[in-house]
Amino acid sequence: MAVLCVIGAFLLISPFFAKDFVFFDFHMAVQDYSFSYLHEDKPRSAGTAVWFSFREAGKELQIGLDNGISDEDVTIYSLSQSGDAHAVASREDPIQPDSLGHFIATLPPTEREGKTVYESARADLGPNAFSQVKSRRKSPKNTPIA
Repeated sequence: MAVLCVIGAFLLISPFFAKDFVFFDFHMAVQDYSFSYLHEDKPRSAGTAVWFSFREAGKELQIGLDNGISDEDVTIYSLSQSGDAHAVASREDPIQPDSLGHFIATLPPTEREGKTVYESARADLGPNAFSQVKSRRKSPKNTPIA
């Protein structure tokens, strides 16, 4: 009976201190993240030939590519604080001081079964990861931005 009273008291008091419990260390500053390419097997959750992954306790943003796709084939777009989406060279670090933490990686269009396929992946990190960003995709003739 005493054990149940202690557990009950803990459950009643713990919500007052819940903000002090750390279950996941989420780094809020976008500049704390590093960037690299991931050259491993594709995870089951990835539905496209390009995907994002987080490593090193959430501090490293990685772009994964299917076998046969080179780093130069990927175009990375980053949304800046001014609201502009700018493309960064595939060999540069896209996490810049003015970045909001919204990234899109795209591959060149491919033909599959008579259809043009546009493959892309999106990653959101930092303090804006939980805010909605409206899609600003253009028609297939134009390059997708966000």
